[in-house]
Amino acid sequence: MPSNIFFPMSDEGYRITEDLDDYELTLGHKFCAFYNSTVSGTAGTSVVSITPNGSKICYAWFSIEVDKAGLYELYEDSEVSGGTIIVGINNNRNSTLDSDCVVRSDPTVTTAGSFIGAHIIGSVTGGASKSGGSSSVNKYQLKQSTSYIVRFTADSDNTRATQGIYWREVDA
Repeated sequence: MPSNIFFPMSDEGYRITEDLDDYELTLGHKFCAFYNSTVSGTAGTSVVSITPNGSKICYAWFSIEVDKAGLYELYEDSEVSGGTIIVGINNNRNSTLDSDCVVRSDPTVTTAGSFIGAHIIGSVTGGASKSGGSSSVNKYQLKQSTSYIVRFTADSDNTRATQGIYWREVDA
């Protein structure tokens, strides 16, 4: 049985097959936020942070799409301030609920925090590439009231990057 299939029971006792990503739309609240930037200067950076609310359990996954090579890193327990608030989009377009997470683009990073992981994206010759997505290996249960930063450092000038954060909030 594939790991991404969930089998809830109907009221009559029959198993209902439903893809887990679709099921997540109805279990908790699923949100996303995107930040598009052009990283100027060699070894320039683009940073996005997310801080979950203390009363919610937050499951998140991260992605980045770039047109040139660079390094993509994820840190936990980051100290950040400022930046521009990015309003999370509720994936259930019929819902009026807002996210309890705070997402910021280009915050001031006082301390990066604990390193979680990194991906080298693209090649030295450039070319479109991407990493992340909704793969379960890139999904994390975030600590409550803890800031995370996702940082992309470009290898060359004028690298376009789209960073995506996807998350699901469930009452603790």
